[in-house]
Amino acid sequence: LPLRYRIVTGSVTLADYATKTLSVDCRDSSSFTIPYDYLIISGDKQANNDAWSSPGTIPATTQHGVFSASKEDPNPWGPAFRFIQSITLGSSNIVVYGDSTDSLAVIGLLGRRGFDTTNICWVYPGSNHIWANGDIDIVQKIVQTFGGQGIEVISGHTLSRGPSSSGRLETVLVRGPGGSPRFRLGDNGDFIMSCAVVFNTAHKELPPLFRQALAHNPVAIDKGVIIDNAFHTNDPFVYAAGSIAQTSKSSCNSWDLDRCDPFELGSMMAKSFIRDSAPTCPIAVSDSPPYFRQKPLSVLVNLPGCAILVVTNNAGVYHSRRLFFHL
Repeated sequence: LPLRYRIVTGSVTLADYATKTLSVDCRDSSSFTIPYDYLIISGDKQANNDAWSSPGTIPATTQHGVFSASKEDPNPWGPAFRFIQSITLGSSNIVVYGDSTDSLAVIGLLGRRGFDTTNICWVYPGSNHIWANGDIDIVQKIVQTFGGQGIEVISGHTLSRGPSSSGRLETVLVRGPGGSPRFRLGDNGDFIMSCAVVFNTAHKELPPLFRQALAHNPVAIDKGVIIDNAFHTNDPFVYAAGSIAQTSKSSCNSWDLDRCDPFELGSMMAKSFIRDSAPTCPIAVSDSPPYFRQKPLSVLVNLPGCAILVVTNNAGVYHSRRLFFHL
């Protein structure tokens, strides 16, 4: 299945805000110009080079259809969400520039608003950007692994179990903005996430009812990754999908993603797609609750699943970004 949006991998050589175009040199040595009605730059560290500033600095306001989210801002995504809400639905062309984590979240929110995501072009940084160093095959792997299954962004949802006489998960209630059609029960009572990517941007750790619902066997999560902010071994959600492979970065402390170097997050997400080991192969862990620890520290948590679920707490996935989007 084709993706529901276009992906361009390369380096921006010129951003012309007057004509609303981006000039891009691609990895295959081709180059072309991309027109846009709205441009969302997810992170000023990627945009802070001559190509972005040569026709003038990035517009300070959104009146030109440009939004640049600063990763130095403790909460850049509140203004980003408001900018997304201001985008006119219809045939507008939207260009999203940035790493995998931010860009997928932006695309997911646009789709959730009802925007035709086939009009979205994701420009993924080329090899001269710090983000691309660990993400070299991210685009191909997203296409190969997830195809056109879609992206779902949820925020503030509470998922609860209904009464069950059989001890199986019989009823799932998803409460939140607009609900979520991608959560459903299979014919045999299994709970299924039917989307490719899920970002849970709740303002605190996954609600207990959500955890209970997912922990109730059986839970079907196929081909994906779950990142749970604290990795508590006594958290039933961690075990919901069965065998797990867990890794992290040496910059993390006790598996607390709040303390990860923010430059590592895009790489961590991308490398989940390019693991050499089978996703169902468990990796042994040591130590006792409440934290997993493993040496040597490597890259990520990997679960068999059909979703990527980023679970944040009050501090966000890492301390320099309080939360992805405030809904």
